[in-house]
Amino acid sequence: DGTLLGDDHRIAPETLAAVRRACDAGIRFMVATGRNFPGAMEELKGTELTCDYVVSSGAEVRNPQQEVVKSTPISIELCEEVYNTAKKYPVSVAFFTDRYDYRIGTKKEIEDGIIQQIRLFNMDIDTSELKENPAVAVASSFIYNQEITAVEAQKGPVLKEYIESLGYTMDEVMVLGDSLNDYSMISMDFGATVAMENAVPEIKKAAKYITKSNNEFGVAYAIDQVLER
Repeated sequence: DGTLLGDDHRIAPETLAAVRRACDAGIRFMVATGRNFPGAMEELKGTELTCDYVVSSGAEVRNPQQEVVKSTPISIELCEEVYNTAKKYPVSVAFFTDRYDYRIGTKKEIEDGIIQQIRLFNMDIDTSELKENPAVAVASSFIYNQEITAVEAQKGPVLKEYIESLGYTMDEVMVLGDSLNDYSMISMDFGATVAMENAVPEIKKAAKYITKSNNEFGVAYAIDQVLER
């Protein structure tokens, strides 16, 4: 969302064509997303892409055969600790697994939370209490959410470990992103770190390059720049 996908949360034909050109040139394509695996597959339905998957912001890695290569879940004890902190705020708390999503609260609290999410409300809360916990990582995909994972489950370090296990080095990798849950990738010394034109300021500042926006097929533009060189 905001990188590979346009504002309609779909992958444009122009972007899909560029990804296929990259694959045909021998480049290995990977999806790194805050979505869980079923959510990612829903958006890629019909594309017939063969790729690797870093999903749930790094909590799970799957190979092109869709087999789980690595899983870094939050323990039940840590979930409880995070929930007890988050429930102090007037927000809906959801837990995401590799198969299902769960919301905790009364029927009204859950309904209100879903409605608020649909309206893309600005969740302006103080997350410092969560960030002080060294066992978790706190990031966001949109202005209305805070994503909490185990501290080991961040896109950048997880991607580095995975690509090195496949025999690649960091300078052979280009990463693209737009939101704060991409910061752990964009801030690392991969060969090319690329921010979307529609990226948040922190991502643009950390990136080595800036491509066009997601609605202007920025991923396709970046891929074609690589292929031309």
